[in-house]
Amino acid sequence: MKLFLIIILLFTMDSFGQRFELYTGLSSNKDKDLGNGYMAGFNFIMDMNQREGREWANRILFGMEHSGYYSDKLPLSEGQGSYEEVFEDCDCVHTQHNLGSERKYLRRQVRGVSLNFGIEAYKGFYLLTGITSYNHISEINRNKVSQFRTTLIDFGVKYFIGVKNWFFAPTIKFNSESVSFGIGVSWNHL
Repeated sequence: MKLFLIIILLFTMDSFGQRFELYTGLSSNKDKDLGNGYMAGFNFIMDMNQREGREWANRILFGMEHSGYYSDKLPLSEGQGSYEEVFEDCDCVHTQHNLGSERKYLRRQVRGVSLNFGIEAYKGFYLLTGITSYNHISEINRNKVSQFRTTLIDFGVKYFIGVKNWFFAPTIKFNSESVSFGIGVSWNHL
């Protein structure tokens, strides 16, 4: 409840200086089995009311993002009676025995939730940072065999390009597990 009240307080402090951005894009995972995925999110952009001759740090942004990656069906050998995978991120081994005689395949998926923060470095150019929590799931024949989480710090840049009252914002973000490219759109109601 306290967090909710703090968020409401932040929004009401400067209700005429806000912009809301929606964005989407492509995210590429370093794991070749997962390949490309998606990202989608939103940001609140708040004016810091420091316009008197100052060209840097006039606005901040914060928001949330969701991303996901899915592998195709990865075949396991016919005679394989158990499956074992070592995950470097958590130094752990997950094993599933007695998979039966049916054709076996592995499917992996990763879902991420990010919190974003950025500051305007200079005239529409933002430096971004944030934290992303990834949930890694491995399934064999639709039976979950492992699940673990990783938490990583993100870095990135964003640049707002104005066209009348609309703003378009190309973005690039990266962490040790993925690189994301996106485009955002917002409307300036001022």
